[in-house]
Amino acid sequence: MIVYFEGIDGVGKSTQIALLKEQFKDVIATCEPGGTELGKKLREMIFKGKICSKAELFLFLADRAQHYASVLAPNKNALVSAEKNTIFTNCALTEDGDVWWEGIGYPAKGNLVDWKGNTRPAFPKDKAPKGEEMAHPNARFTAPAKQCPCIAPEWESPEGVPISAILFGGRRPSTVPLVHQARNWNHGVFLGSIVGSEITAASTINAAEVGKIRRDPFAILPFCGYNM
Repeated sequence: MIVYFEGIDGVGKSTQIALLKEQFKDVIATCEPGGTELGKKLREMIFKGKICSKAELFLFLADRAQHYASVLAPNKNALVSAEKNTIFTNCALTEDGDVWWEGIGYPAKGNLVDWKGNTRPAFPKDKAPKGEEMAHPNARFTAPAKQCPCIAPEWESPEGVPISAILFGGRRPSTVPLVHQARNWNHGVFLGSIVGSEITAASTINAAEVGKIRRDPFAILPFCGYNM
């Protein structure tokens, strides 16, 4: 469901949006123009710059295109995918059994069980002081792929689907080329098996490891478990 609030300045749009966010926890609140980083710059140009009406029209259209691509379309697929049969990991747990994480868009109430299993008072905002996060930076959800609206219709075909390329991504500030391509499929399996990647805060529970290079075959360690 998409709800629009329209009106001139000062009529209470922000107040109504705040009430909506308080009532419905999974609301994604945004605005036009200004709902993206590009949108903020365009908003500044539209409302504070001296531009002709035709230029203003195209700036609004540019904002909407970026807004849809960056905010509406990705969140639509994610929300629909996770609306049922979903497992959330490394999130905080609310008193009423819901999930919560920093940046969700609204503050939690009462106490939370953080991702380490500790019960702590919720913060007044949807942010936490560095090092005191309720949810792990790499918190995720797992849902059946068939629930994703944009999945290819052939994904469960008994005949399989053609694969033209497999990409492995790692974080390497030096030593290896930024991008390199395998010579053939066998060589690609070899390259994938020897992948190394710099450890980030989102992929470890030990802050002392951040910045170090570790072996990460097929770039899969953060998705397997921290004990590997």
